[in-house]
Amino acid sequence: MGRNIFCVLCLAISTIGIAEGQTRLVKRFIAKKIGTQGYLKAPVIRIEHGNPFLGAEDATNVVDGHVRYKARLPGAGLFENDAESTNALQFRQQAESTIKNRDNKDDRSSTVRFFDRGTPFMIHKTHFKKKGKEIWTDVTFSSGTKSRIRFYFDDATYTTGEVRTQLEVIISPRPLDAVAKIVEGMSTKEVVSIKGKPKSEISIGSKTVLTYDDVKLIFRNDKLVDVE
Repeated sequence: MGRNIFCVLCLAISTIGIAEGQTRLVKRFIAKKIGTQGYLKAPVIRIEHGNPFLGAEDATNVVDGHVRYKARLPGAGLFENDAESTNALQFRQQAESTIKNRDNKDDRSSTVRFFDRGTPFMIHKTHFKKKGKEIWTDVTFSSGTKSRIRFYFDDATYTTGEVRTQLEVIISPRPLDAVAKIVEGMSTKEVVSIKGKPKSEISIGSKTVLTYDDVKLIFRNDKLVDVE
């Protein structure tokens, strides 16, 4: 009797949709992404070492609904911090400037590969890391260059919906020129459904400002009135 109750409880827990983690549902959802094409909604950056034996550093990460760039630059000393920024152009400039001034010839010949917003790619491999708290997605561009995008989660327990939300921060399933356009008069909800979660949101009275990496959107009475 007690054993039967225990088995029923185990079955009930295993079928709860809220806590999927690395269950079949999430694994199947991620596995289906392999071989699919996508388009970048934000740049991807890869740093290739001048010494080919040292490989490359993939700098693109998705954390808390935002794209963050972080990598150990070629020639970095023991106490040198990783280069880091939420701005892709700023990160590239910092990396290129630092590499240019390295003492070692191999370090100076390193290359910062920059794949801009809208670039098409193919997902060729995915990995669960850190007991599921990270999903590494390996992509291949038309040039044959490969890179990796890392998606971070607060826990190893999450739903397929949460995975989809993270992927949508940087991956569009169709060309960006086919994505709905932002026009004057849209509400904040309509804009967020297209652009995703902003870096910051400030509301003062009837005025709201949504800030993204590439643009600042100004609303009055929940209507888009200006772009900076």
